[in-house]
Amino acid sequence: MSKRVLFVCVHNSDRSQMAEAFFNLKGVFMTRNTFLVMALIILLAASAAACSGGGSTEDVSSVPVTPGQDASPAATEQAASPATTEQAASPATPGQDASPTTLDLASISLKDCLSSGKFTLAEFGWKDCIPCKQMKPILEELALEYEGVFNVVIVEVYSQESLTRAHKIMAIPTQIIFNDKGVEVYRHIGYFSKKEILAKLKSLGGI
Repeated sequence: MSKRVLFVCVHNSDRSQMAEAFFNLKGVFMTRNTFLVMALIILLAASAAACSGGGSTEDVSSVPVTPGQDASPAATEQAASPATTEQAASPATPGQDASPTTLDLASISLKDCLSSGKFTLAEFGWKDCIPCKQMKPILEELALEYEGVFNVVIVEVYSQESLTRAHKIMAIPTQIIFNDKGVEVYRHIGYFSKKEILAKLKSLGGI
């Protein structure tokens, strides 16, 4: 066995193969000094391999991958995120609209309401007015709950200036109740609660 073959064996073998090579040296080298030198080389190589952990194939930095799951850190974090899981697991209700239903009461004609033969609740206001914003959901609820009983309309004062002047509106919001003949029977300025509106309509015979 040549020296070249011997060193290939030393670097590419585990410790059992090194030991076998160690005992086979007796048949290759006859002198005691040569035998001891080569034995020392083999022992040093085996010790270096053991210290470096060359035989270990386990990677402690690896992350177990679930079948079908992306192994990238971002995908792993996303899969474990409670918010993402909750969002994915959130069931969708059939026929449910994500946005609440709103009415465009400002698009309704006040003239048509006054000639309908029903009571009409008209608010003169503006979309950027804070108390007008507070009144809007109340008016929408009344329009839905009392549809066919009385009319509800919003008049935007800066868009319909002629109506605003005709009804002598001096402050907003101003609510006017018209009877079934289209005649003004009550006027209120400022915030007007739903309970107060219904009570006033009832007292006037509107409901």
